[in-house]
Amino acid sequence: MRKLIVCAIILIMQFAHGISKAEIATPQYTESATSSLSNIKLLNRINEIETMDKPTLNSSEKRALRKELREKRTQAHGGRTIYISVGVLLIVILILLLI
Repeated sequence: MRKLIVCAIILIMQFAHGISKAEIATPQYTESATSSLSNIKLLNRINEIETMDKPTLNSSEKRALRKELREKRTQAHGGRTIYISVGVLLIVILILLLI
């Protein structure tokens, strides 16, 4: 039983590591994904911020751009993102294994 639990934990950690690596990739926003005019303007602004020459900006301008970019990305995704911590995921899987 102990070997089974250790193997399950190792498997879960490897799976969680793969998920975290997959989420690091920057999503590409395309105009074909949306059709409304406001969404196209939103995606154009996101692409404009990402291609901006940031080394020439001072720290307060960079901070404002990061904040704006975070807000725009949230609007572009529609707020459909659900975040689950690795600890909660481990507990849920262990409970499912024990049942």
